[in-house]
Amino acid sequence: MSVALSFCDFLLTKTKFILEFKKKSNTVYIGNRKTPLNIFCLISKNTISSGELVAGLIKESNLNNSLIGDSYTYGKNLIQKDIVIKNNNLKLTISKFKFFNIGDIENSGIKPDYIIPRYVFNYIERLVFIDEIKI
Repeated sequence: MSVALSFCDFLLTKTKFILEFKKKSNTVYIGNRKTPLNIFCLISKNTISSGELVAGLIKESNLNNSLIGDSYTYGKNLIQKDIVIKNNNLKLTISKFKFFNIGDIENSGIKPDYIIPRYVFNYIERLVFIDEIKI
């Protein structure tokens, strides 16, 4: 999760989302970029958890940003922490995230702005960009 947030902090202009704990909610601001980029993000039903956080923040940060995919994302917005008790690994849910415009994505996922058939999506994933991308 921290890598996803660091990536968004570098890539996006100031954006906010909600972190919900059991008894309180915090509004979190992320994004240090001064000039917005137009970002196209590929998503699928396999986009889950931190990937959904990145995709959602990309969409929320700039109205020109677009999500492209063949289906909704998985729909898991829970933040979990691994704990070990007597050599058993447990995942403890410590919070969840929500978006201001998209809302709560639990069990519903994020809808792509542009829906394309899977065979086209496979081709796009394999494109090689000749021009250098400057961020």
